[in-house]
Amino acid sequence: MIKYLKFLIIINFVISGESVNFNGQDWKNWNLNRKVGFIDGYLNGYLTFNSLVDSTKNIEKKRNVYWLPPLVITMLDSYSAENITKISEFESVELTKRLDAFYYEPDNYGIVINNALKIINLREMGKGKIAQDFILDCQRKYLKGR
Repeated sequence: MIKYLKFLIIINFVISGESVNFNGQDWKNWNLNRKVGFIDGYLNGYLTFNSLVDSTKNIEKKRNVYWLPPLVITMLDSYSAENITKISEFESVELTKRLDAFYYEPDNYGIVINNALKIINLREMGKGKIAQDFILDCQRKYLKGR
């Protein structure tokens, strides 16, 4: 089962490395159906990944009571928590409206949609300071050289 988990993690990194990073410019040009479809796919991907990791951890825990998850799994869990914990409770249309509001500010156009969703999630978790620092970092990267 560990081999299967390692395979999933490697495939995840390969696929995510080949994906296109959509930003606010792209978001503004999409119609509502495409926006909602993107959000549905994003949420379903994360929730599927989390359920696979959780089921694998449970299987390993049943095999060996003293088994502890490797550091990479712990890191992926914390990364997932920062990216999706609260926003997974929203309806897709609600989250779409929140992204529309986020991209209303022209300084946010260059922020990648994944990072924008992370910012919205951090704010919902009550981590406004961390979210604000992350926005500034993303804006610095986007506005660098302008």
